[in-house]
Amino acid sequence: MVPVAISLVFFLILLFLKDQHKQKRPRLYENLFGAAVFLYTASTIFYYLPVIIMLARTLVNYGESAVSTIVLFRLIGYVLGLACMLLSALAVYKTLIKLSALELKVSVAGALSIFGITQIVVILQRLYSLGIIPRNDLIFAFIAGVVNHGNFFTFAIIVFIMLPPIVLWKKNRSITEVYHNNAELRKLKAGKRNARRWAKCSLALLVGSVLSLSVLRHYVDREVPLSPPENYTIADGMAIIPIAELEDDKLHRYAYISEQGLEVRFIAIKKSEGSYGIGLDACDICGPTGYFERNGEVVCKLCDVVMNKGTIGFPGGCNPVPIAYIVHDGKIKIKIADLEAEAHRFK
Repeated sequence: MVPVAISLVFFLILLFLKDQHKQKRPRLYENLFGAAVFLYTASTIFYYLPVIIMLARTLVNYGESAVSTIVLFRLIGYVLGLACMLLSALAVYKTLIKLSALELKVSVAGALSIFGITQIVVILQRLYSLGIIPRNDLIFAFIAGVVNHGNFFTFAIIVFIMLPPIVLWKKNRSITEVYHNNAELRKLKAGKRNARRWAKCSLALLVGSVLSLSVLRHYVDREVPLSPPENYTIADGMAIIPIAELEDDKLHRYAYISEQGLEVRFIAIKKSEGSYGIGLDACDICGPTGYFERNGEVVCKLCDVVMNKGTIGFPGGCNPVPIAYIVHDGKIKIKIADLEAEAHRFK
């Protein structure tokens, strides 16, 4: 992020000194300006590209089949996201180049400055954690405020970028230029019509981005409520679940209140004929967030990983923490002592 921040400051300085230095030494100015743009673009790509690659790596989660509907949906969403990003960039570019020099300068400098605050804070946060920057309540409050409200800066950039297409659309609603014949008039109309179309396209894509980052994001990240615990019996130091209850192939959740007053949740499901998956409603990776059933599949509530039913009851990955049990007299029996021993996971 250091070269990103340095090149951004260098670029903004050159942008505002353009009128003063371009006329004196145009070749030197163009070389410096081009170098600043190249360094900022290259360093930004190198910093943010791994994030995009990491998203591609999560198309298929642990325990899932690569050939499945959910993977296809993720792939479609990933490709659609990249396509929208590139189309938005093209629309914003086509909008900005039709503005005046001053409007272009203000739009670019304003958007990059807002984005630059979040980029510089990445460096400050690292320096602060290493103790290179002295500990100070004001500095900490500034860093924490930017980090904790990163979405507001994203929305601020989008809103700021919405201004140029609005300005462009208003400037091209009517013909104010002088023309000498019908051919020039038709050319002016075509140019203004083209400008309005790109302005509308930019606004539509930017509004879509806002909806995607707000309404759709809230819908996708909404908390899935866990089903209430079902009844079972306790006898002879055992939690007893009738096998007949599991014949529906559904996920069943149970809860035991430990001696410390902790709710120890455990789940049970029929995997195949005569085979059952028994485990805690928690895993070693995601903790006690629990599992829920979606379209006949067991899914981790925290990371949305789909469990392979055949592996439930075995350790590893995002599988439920296995717990010992026995099958006797048409019932599944779990020692209360084993549930007590695992109560610490639900603190």
